Amino acid sequence: MCDFAFSGDEAVRRFGECGRRIVAEARARLQEPGSAAGLVEEAGVFTVRDDARPLVRSTAALFDQYLKQGGARHSAAV
Repeated sequence: MCDFAFSGDEAVRRFGECGRRIVAEARARLQEPGSAAGLVEEAGVFTVRDDARPLVRSTAALFDQYLKQGGARHSAAV
């Protein structure tokens, strides 16, 4: 998400099965009303819309498997 986007194909190529799970989860969240607000997919590339960029931490937190486990909240969105 460094450039507010990631390629699904690149994620799978670089991270294998883990990348496949992330891409599948991203696609599933796009089907849930309001769940991935601001995230769109076009031609296999997931992008945070310009108007949603201030909320990118909230979008990324949807995919953070460690967020609920840790006590630190220094990077969690308020």
